[in-house]
Amino acid sequence: MRHWTRRLTALLLAMCLLLTGCSFTEEFIEKMSIFGIATAYEDMEYTRPDMAKLQEALDNCSSLAQSTDSVDTLMKAVYAFYDEYDAFYTNSTLAEIRYSCDLTNLYWEEEYNFCSSQSPTAEAAVEHLFCTLAASPLREELEEMDYWGEGFFDAYDTEPSIDELLLSLMEQETELINRYYGLDDRYTAAGYTLDDALFQDMVSLYIQLIGVRQEIADYLGYPDYPTLAYDMYYARDYTPEEAADYMTKLGEALYTPYTALSESDIWEQTYTYCPELETYRFLQTAAKAMGGIVADAFSYMDTNGLHHILYGENKLNTSFEAYIWNYYAPFVFMNPYLDQSDKLTFAHEFGHFAADYSCDGTFCGIDIAETHSMAMEYLCLCYGKDTELLTRYKLADSLCTYMEQSAYAMFEYQVYGLQDEDLTEENITELYRQVGKQFGFDAFNWDPREYVTVIHFFTDPMYTVSYVLSNDLAMQIYQLELEDPGAGLSLYENILPSQDTYILTFAETHNLESPFSQERLQSVAAFFQDTPF
Repeated sequence: MRHWTRRLTALLLAMCLLLTGCSFTEEFIEKMSIFGIATAYEDMEYTRPDMAKLQEALDNCSSLAQSTDSVDTLMKAVYAFYDEYDAFYTNSTLAEIRYSCDLTNLYWEEEYNFCSSQSPTAEAAVEHLFCTLAASPLREELEEMDYWGEGFFDAYDTEPSIDELLLSLMEQETELINRYYGLDDRYTAAGYTLDDALFQDMVSLYIQLIGVRQEIADYLGYPDYPTLAYDMYYARDYTPEEAADYMTKLGEALYTPYTALSESDIWEQTYTYCPELETYRFLQTAAKAMGGIVADAFSYMDTNGLHHILYGENKLNTSFEAYIWNYYAPFVFMNPYLDQSDKLTFAHEFGHFAADYSCDGTFCGIDIAETHSMAMEYLCLCYGKDTELLTRYKLADSLCTYMEQSAYAMFEYQVYGLQDEDLTEENITELYRQVGKQFGFDAFNWDPREYVTVIHFFTDPMYTVSYVLSNDLAMQIYQLELEDPGAGLSLYENILPSQDTYILTFAETHNLESPFSQERLQSVAAFFQDTPF
C-alpha cells in the first residue's frame, strides 16, 4: 500500500544499488548517507512518535483535498503526512528492537507499549487519508500519477471502515499481545518450564485474544477469523479450506518419516555448543562465497552493525528481521540457543534482510518473504564450510517444518471455530492433543499444553502455513542447486527483489511446482523416505 511513497531520489539510489550488484564507491556511500542510508544502528536516534503531528498532517491533507485546485500542493501535504507516518514506524521499530534486547528495561517497555498501542491509530489515519483523497475533486488527476494508478481509490469510495468500535477492538488485541510478551518473559526466566500457574495465565489470555479476533471478523463481515486473516492480512491466493486439505494430505504422506525422527541422533549432535562468533562467521563465509547481492547485503549489515545476535538472559526468546524505514535499514534480531542450529536461524533472518536490502524494503507477500528466508538456509548448506552435520540437521528440520507447522496451521484453523461457551481451556487443549497425535507429535516427548508457548499463535495468527508452503519452494531451489550448481543461486538472486503477493502465481512465474500439486506432494514424500537422518 505504501509502495508509492518512496521519494524519487531514494528510488534512484535503490535502483542503482539493485542493478550494480557491486561494491559501493565512496561517492555512493556519501549520497546514501545524505538520505539516512548507511547509518550505523548505534547512531539511530529514537524519539517518541508525536501522534498530534500525525493528526495535524492528516487534517491538512483532508482540508486541501477539498479546497485546493493544485495536485502539487495536495501531494506536498500527502508527503508531509507520510513523513510523520514513516517516522512513527521508524521509531516504533527501534523501540521494539531495543525492548526485545532487554525485557527488563522499563524505559523501553514503556516506549514499546506506547508505540504498539498507537499502531491502530496510525493505520486508521492512512485509511482516512485514502478515503479523503477518493472524495477529492482532484481524484482523476491523482490517479493519473504513477504514485497511484488508475482505479486506486475505487476501494475507498466509502466511509473509513476503521471506526471507533473497530479501533477499540484493534487496541484490545494489541494490549493483549503486549501482555503476552510479559508472560513469555516469565517462561524464559523459568528455564522454558511451563508450570500450572503460567499455563493458566497464558491460556486465559489466548481465549481473550481469540474472542476479540472473532469479534473483529464478525464486525467486518467475514464468516470467520481465518478467512479474514487470509484475505486482509496475508492476501493469499488460496483459502483456509484449501490449506487445511493440503495439511491433512501432508500429515498422511510424511507421518512415517517424521515419527522415525524420534530415533535419530541428529538432535543431540546438532545441539552442541556454538558461540555467537562461530555462527556469525559461518554466514559470513557462505554469503561471501555466494557473491553478488547476497555478499553486498552481508557487508552492509556488518559495516553498519545491523544485527543483534548475542545471547541475553533478558532478551525476547525469538528471532526476527525488521525494516527501519527512515534509515533504509533492515535489522536482524536473534536470541541464540548457543548451538549449531543458530547458524540456520541467523541465515533465515538474513534471507529477509537480503530481500529488504535488494529493494529498499520489500512489499512482497508473506509467503514469498518466507521463501526468501528459507532458501537462504538451504543455499548456506551449499556455500558454507563444514556443512555435513548441518545438512543432515536442516533436512530433518525441513521435515519438521512440513509436519509441525502444518499441525500448527491445522490447530489454528480449528480453534477459531470454537465459539462462545465452547471456547474453553479444556476444548482448546483437547484440540491441540488431537492434532498433535494426527501429525505424530506423540512419537516425541511432548506436552499437549505447549501451544501457549508458540508465539505466532498470539502475535501473528494464521501465519504458520506460510512456513510450510515457503519451505516447499525453498527446497525446490535447493534441489535445483544440487542438480546444477549455481542455478539455484541464480534463481534466488532473481527472486530476491520480487514484489509478488501470491505464492501460487509466484511459483508459476519462476517455473517452480505448486506445493498443492499431487505430483509435488508425491515427490516430497519420496524425498524424505529416501533421506537418512
